[in-house]
Amino acid sequence: MRCRWIAILLLLAACSPKTPATQMTMAGVPVDPSSLTAADVASQVRVTPRGNQVFFQAPPIQSTQIVDLRAAGEELGIKLGDVEQIRFGYLFGVLDLPSGRMQHYLLFQSNFIEGHDRYKAVTLADGTPLRFTVTRTPDPCIPNCFPVIEALIVELPDPTLRSLVPTGLRLLISIDTGQVIQIGGSGVYLQGYLQAIAAYPR
Repeated sequence: MRCRWIAILLLLAACSPKTPATQMTMAGVPVDPSSLTAADVASQVRVTPRGNQVFFQAPPIQSTQIVDLRAAGEELGIKLGDVEQIRFGYLFGVLDLPSGRMQHYLLFQSNFIEGHDRYKAVTLADGTPLRFTVTRTPDPCIPNCFPVIEALIVELPDPTLRSLVPTGLRLLISIDTGQVIQIGGSGVYLQGYLQAIAAYPR
């Protein structure tokens, strides 16, 4: 029953006629994307050497929209308030020191995409398909009573990622409902991440 109510709330939020304001944070701190610099991002990239590999994790970016459901609740005869629509993601990469090979990935999660095996395809804005995998976050209760939130991990070849710095990253994500959602990252964010990698001593 609880899952059913959550699903109803998510549907209502998605259909809300009001355009909610978006709040953005980087590494948990509110940011103005227009004033963000590559140096800001590079300074917060986490670097973890591990044997012959080095792991780089860019600071997580989270966007939050507060969706007002009071009007929808009145129509249904139930009391509703605000619902947070959250999108969360970051770049990370693995450098293999012996070969010098660099592999990049993007992790993405959203509390408005819940359930098993919802992600069907990921492409660049020009339609180029990208490989991806899905991991599941642990269910916080027994028996199963919360929606399953899946983490999408997208492979980004090094030449592809570098070519996107001037324009920023735009991905189209298809889910099994037929909906296609768009996510993106600024060129400044990509540049800062790559600067931290370039600064690492080989």
